[in-house]
Amino acid sequence: MEDHPTDRTSPPTEAAELELWDRVTVQKFFGGSKPIHISTLYRGVHSGLYPKPVNVSENVVRWIGHECRAARQRMIAERGEPKPLPHRGRPRGSRRREAAAKAATLTNEPSCAHEG
Repeated sequence: MEDHPTDRTSPPTEAAELELWDRVTVQKFFGGSKPIHISTLYRGVHSGLYPKPVNVSENVVRWIGHECRAARQRMIAERGEPKPLPHRGRPRGSRRREAAAKAATLTNEPSCAHEG
């Protein structure tokens, strides 16, 4: 029998905080009966949906268990909110605007720091 309560709302204990999960465990945790694909996992890490892994050696990464649980709870809490539209490519005309802004800065008088 444990000496401390197992209340899920309490802060994680040091042992739970140090719980490290491998990639397969994380894929199953977020995917349920059908694990998410590795590409989906890393796209989610990049976008901030899933927590970032910890490098434990040069070729090994692990995820912190309580961070994965918190990410899943956040997803559950946000499920009724509308999703933002995905960003695809660069905005139309952005190169033209960048070139115009650059040209405008080049045609302005240069500021001289030595004037006084």
